Amino acid sequence: MFKNAEVIWEMRVKARYAAKRGGGRQRALDTGADPAAHGDADASELIEVVGRTLAELEAHDPVMAEVVLLCDVREWTMDRVASVTGIAKRTLERRRAEAHQWLRRHPEFGSLT
Repeated sequence: MFKNAEVIWEMRVKARYAAKRGGGRQRALDTGADPAAHGDADASELIEVVGRTLAELEAHDPVMAEVVLLCDVREWTMDRVASVTGIAKRTLERRRAEAHQWLRRHPEFGSLT
């Protein structure tokens, strides 16, 4: 599936690019976590939390973790994810919704939303 370090690296690159472009209000994933809304938590700390949480999600359900990585971190369309994974689009949409619910309930990540 994916490695925790890969996710953290990708998110750091996106954060640096956003900072250069003045995009400090980008949301982390599509779950409501807004780095700018948490002044005491810097972006790298938020990225570490997201990376750890995604690693736990992968241990819990690798398919949900892959859908979150491809759709929310890499920003692929659901059609592209379906064609690459061979999983029906509707199934992927359902798994993504389940993953977002899991993330919201997570003790460390859920407090950011």
